Amino acid sequence: MRLLRFLLGCALAAALLWWLLRGVDTSLFAQQLRALPIWLWVAAPLGLFASYGLRAARVRSELGAVQPVRWLDALQVTLIHNAAVNLIPMRGGELAYPYLVHKKLGISPAESVASLLWMRLQDLLVLTTLGLMLFLPLAHIKRAGAAIIFIVIAALLITGLRRYASLHGARWRASRTASPGWRGRLRGWLLPVLAALADGARHSWASWLYCIANWCLKLLVIAAILQAAGALPLGVGLQGALGGELAALLPIQGPSGLGTYEAGVWAGVALAESPAASLPVAALLAHGFIFATAVLAGVVAWLMMVWRGSRRA
Repeated sequence: MRLLRFLLGCALAAALLWWLLRGVDTSLFAQQLRALPIWLWVAAPLGLFASYGLRAARVRSELGAVQPVRWLDALQVTLIHNAAVNLIPMRGGELAYPYLVHKKLGISPAESVASLLWMRLQDLLVLTTLGLMLFLPLAHIKRAGAAIIFIVIAALLITGLRRYASLHGARWRASRTASPGWRGRLRGWLLPVLAALADGARHSWASWLYCIANWCLKLLVIAAILQAAGALPLGVGLQGALGGELAALLPIQGPSGLGTYEAGVWAGVALAESPAASLPVAALLAHGFIFATAVLAGVVAWLMMVWRGSRRA
């Protein structure tokens, strides 16, 4: 089954890349690369590294409800996890987070998985809200109103889930031991999630602010690259960047997210204007920046973790 999913992801990536690059002169890649201003070569990696720092602060805030976590340790986990997500197809790199949180930070596997699920839910809510503000074919005030309505509905649903988890968590825990069948196993998997939703400390304003700041900064960096490489207005570049990041959340991904990310960028730009022939190459360039920065930072974090572990031994 895993091999089938991997092959499906590779086939999807190849098909999307062929569709996007058909009739495109790939020599444009070198031209657009040379056309990037020098300041962007410095500002883009620094902006992406700053977004990693915000993610680490968010992880520290999230896991601080369980036990104290140092920001540097959270940063190492964040960088290695991010590199794994970029390298391993089909979102398989997500498994690195609970493994690292358990091994490096000493937090239980159940709490680690619950933390990952909660943060991905946060990501989805934040990106969906930004999507409503950028993609809806309405006036700006109506877009803002739709985003506010979505936020209120999401807050009510999360509050309801938290209340349900607080009231029924103990009963579920008892029924898990009394029901050895599939229902007991299912409840055993859902209990940590319910516990995470019921834990008010996980829903602190700091965690939400770090999440929003991280995504806004990352999208701005990607939009700046698309603007410089594809001659797009910054607002249209933001739509392309958001389209790429939403596509990256899909469970069917090829190696390095190739193909699906570029298709998401193209779709995001297409909602605002007719995409230029150079857009797929610009999207590849932006994706290359993200991939190279993530892998480099992850390798450095992994080497530091190995070095510190050898010194302790």
